[in-house]
Amino acid sequence: MTDDGAEAGGPTRARRLLAAAGIGVLAALAAWHRTARFPDVTRSDLAFQWTASRLWSAGRDPYALIGPGREFPWITGLVYPGTMLPAVWPLAALPLWAAVCAFAGLVAAACAYAVTASGWHRLAVVLSWPFLFAVTSPQWSPLLTAAALLPALAGAVVIKPTIGLAVAAYRPDRRWLLGAVLGGGALVLLATLRLPHWVEGWRVALATPPSPQSGQPSSGGLYDAIVFQPGGALALLALLRWRRPEARLAAVLACVPQTMGGYELVPLLALVPATLLEALALAALSWGVAVGVALGNPYATLAEGFRTGGLWSVWCAFVPATALILRRPNVGALPAWGERMVAALPVPGWLRGVAA
Repeated sequence: MTDDGAEAGGPTRARRLLAAAGIGVLAALAAWHRTARFPDVTRSDLAFQWTASRLWSAGRDPYALIGPGREFPWITGLVYPGTMLPAVWPLAALPLWAAVCAFAGLVAAACAYAVTASGWHRLAVVLSWPFLFAVTSPQWSPLLTAAALLPALAGAVVIKPTIGLAVAAYRPDRRWLLGAVLGGGALVLLATLRLPHWVEGWRVALATPPSPQSGQPSSGGLYDAIVFQPGGALALLALLRWRRPEARLAAVLACVPQTMGGYELVPLLALVPATLLEALALAALSWGVAVGVALGNPYATLAEGFRTGGLWSVWCAFVPATALILRRPNVGALPAWGERMVAALPVPGWLRGVAA
């Protein structure tokens, strides 16, 4: 595997770049179309991140200014860590609609380039509903998917540490960890130089009760883990194939707190398939999440909608992905320290697996 994640026999870098550029343009156009249909882009997740980054670059504290009843109202406090602020800063000078389109195009292009390293089959993720939702919202999950494969982008895991933990479980090799430490460390340093107390601000924001629009008495009501949804614990069966990177990704992704909007499924749908048929099947099944959520409309609260999304995510994404993983042998490479640790554990051979 080369530095950009390419594998021998895979598509050439030029073709991957061309495909990524095309996907990026289409994603930007999709984001623009959604913005044109729903002009109030101030309601998107990127809007309050964009606002926060502008405040941060101006020397103001976004954690004190964004949230229910504050100068910049939002349904919650600024629940992203300070590492998000310098990451979004390059887009802060753009008008919000342009920042939304640029962000969508960039994260989609990065994802498309990364997933084509081993072949074209994983590009089927762009046909999934979570990918479409993620680029039109827009969200970080396509970039975090790319970060799982490209050490140069590994630092992005500190922007959204919960999903970032699942991404880190996918590829804990030395080169990737070095990229994560250097890139993530740079974001931490930049955030801290401008806003030294951001960690405390983030902690308070996570504990800030959301506005009544969410329908929850505490911010915890908007975040949950897949394993706590009906049937969600089935995703932990992937750990029977723990040597495989996609198995570790699925299990950890099922355990970390997240909103259940569906867009966090992108890494799962992109990184689990081993063939085109598997990739197309997962992409097609993912539309069941959209249908299931739509059938329940209207929802009394935002949290109720998220819970419905979580239920459908279990059965239309996590369970099928886990079934694919369990059909494969427990074979995979680990860093040397990992192999030593496994060798010292008193576990049966079938669970220990085979080093690749």
